[in-house]
Amino acid sequence: MNPATGSRSAAFDQQKLAAAISSGKNNRVDGKNLPFETFSFSPDQNTIIFWLTGKLMKCDLRNYKCSESRSGSDEQGKRRYVRKRNEEYSPDSSKVAFIRDYNLWVKDVTTGKEKQLTTDGVQYYGYATDNAGWKSSDQSILRWSPDSRKIATFRQDERKVGDMYLISTNVGHPNLKAWKYPLPGDSNIFMIERVIINVDTPKV
Repeated sequence: MNPATGSRSAAFDQQKLAAAISSGKNNRVDGKNLPFETFSFSPDQNTIIFWLTGKLMKCDLRNYKCSESRSGSDEQGKRRYVRKRNEEYSPDSSKVAFIRDYNLWVKDVTTGKEKQLTTDGVQYYGYATDNAGWKSSDQSILRWSPDSRKIATFRQDERKVGDMYLISTNVGHPNLKAWKYPLPGDSNIFMIERVIINVDTPKV
């Protein structure tokens, strides 16, 4: 989508891409059901990169020829597809952000050195929390700036929100899941404070 004009167009031709990644007559890929969920564009927007059956693939959108990615820059992109669930790589792939003890941290990919960005996060009042009530996980909800020097995220206050419970119906002892979930009519709901965090010299 072009934000300036509001015009829209397909990111790529799904049928041509499906034909390009089909491996044979008996293994045809359906253009309406492509075998990947996420992809990224090359800087020039002419190539897409995606993870397919254990391999990082790239496909040139000018001629719809696909091949396995092996270049160094593609390896940086590969890290995003094999990252841990709660990690978010910076655009330059040099750092990764993650949550620990309700605070936000970053790790240098090359050296493994970790840096704590926030210090005042506590249970039910933490940073980058993935809990919208109907959806929750340990994933970090944040966005890196294009220059990999800042992070946009939020601090979510759910300290007074009521609990929701879910009991599994498996054979044997059931598992109990509990999480914060506001209901219609509740006086206390989720509140968020949007923040920008400087990464090189930690400051909120």
